[in-house]
Amino acid sequence: MEPDDIEMAKFEIEQLELIIARQDEHTFKFRGWLFVVLGALAVCLYSKTGYIELTAWEFFWLGAFSIVVFAMLELVQRAPARLAINRVKDVERMIRQNTSYDGPLIAETFEPPMYDLRSELKIKLMWMPYVVALAAVVVLSWVKESPSADMIGFVVGLLAIVLMLTFWKPIQAILNAIPVK
Repeated sequence: MEPDDIEMAKFEIEQLELIIARQDEHTFKFRGWLFVVLGALAVCLYSKTGYIELTAWEFFWLGAFSIVVFAMLELVQRAPARLAINRVKDVERMIRQNTSYDGPLIAETFEPPMYDLRSELKIKLMWMPYVVALAAVVVLSWVKESPSADMIGFVVGLLAIVLMLTFWKPIQAILNAIPVK
């Protein structure tokens, strides 16, 4: 690889990293707004003197709908970031193996058909905040209808078990990364 090609490859990587960072920023903003919406709905659920009072079922359905909408928005943001990550991997491989550089291909990376959302659906960690949010919506709406301390503990324990089973591999990876003395 020529020195000019290496500089151009580094420039492309820098630009792609900016794109990835911008997409991640949008993702976190979407998650923040989801929790704002769910918080506002919870206030309406438990408000006794508010302008809008929701029943438990209204809260559940509005919360679930909000979670689905925000999850789809995040999916649309994650797919271009995944393409940029894949292109960075390709360029880094070219630099490491000292093969000819085929770029810059920033515009071509995002041309239609741009991405496959199904591949993003398979990433379990993407769903963690939405599963937790849905669990919170279920618990809050259920507690509003029948507040029994024993049942609340049972539901929270059951949700914790479901979350652990759903995300066991990432949890195991984190636990394995902790040094043992």
